[in-house]
Amino acid sequence: MNVLRWADNQLLDLKWEEIGEHYGRYRLRVPEAERAMARSLEEVASMKTLVAVVITFGASSALAQNPNDDPGGWTKAKWGMTEQELRKVFPEAEPLQKDVFQHLDIQHFRIDGESIGAKLAELFKVTFVLDKETKLTSVHLATEGKLVKADGTDFGGPPVSVAQFTEIFLLQKLTDNYGKPTQTSSEKDGGTKTQKWVWIFPTTQISLDCITDPTRPNSDLNRTDLFYQQRKKDSAL
Repeated sequence: MNVLRWADNQLLDLKWEEIGEHYGRYRLRVPEAERAMARSLEEVASMKTLVAVVITFGASSALAQNPNDDPGGWTKAKWGMTEQELRKVFPEAEPLQKDVFQHLDIQHFRIDGESIGAKLAELFKVTFVLDKETKLTSVHLATEGKLVKADGTDFGGPPVSVAQFTEIFLLQKLTDNYGKPTQTSSEKDGGTKTQKWVWIFPTTQISLDCITDPTRPNSDLNRTDLFYQQRKKDSAL
């Protein structure tokens, strides 16, 4: 590194490790830039504090929900059910592929909801995930991106509107059934907003995930998914 001597205008060769604070006078002083740097450092410090608070909250309230409300599965599908047992309670469930029996699907599963005075229904693809022993371990409800009226006709609307409607009425249903979520998170990247709500019980974890981007209203990126997952004994606190 070459540094200009203030006295005789000659160049002085310095190694990086020889640079000390007494050479600070050679830096370019830009007050606004320094203030911006200070603000940035303060924000980083605040973010670290926030992360610590969130982690502490999550750890201390991992079983904040009432254990008596533990669904033990999703509706009539209970953890540990075999493929045959699932087909008895959901006859419409079909294998994902003819030669694969670790997943059973229900197409166009209807859930009625109401949001902002509108009574509509959302269609979902329901996937039952079975383990190697062909026992139920999780259920995934993926929105099909379509709202229907009471008479079954298409309500219309871009994917972003469908995702927002689904988020509101599912969040309300879950809160009514299980209380406030154990954990929540929200992130924004440009116009894309990702939100997550989690309810944790002794044997079940419920996650509601919503991604919306009003700047791309017709993109399939806009979606809402609902997950029910079995919690093993070693993951239960």
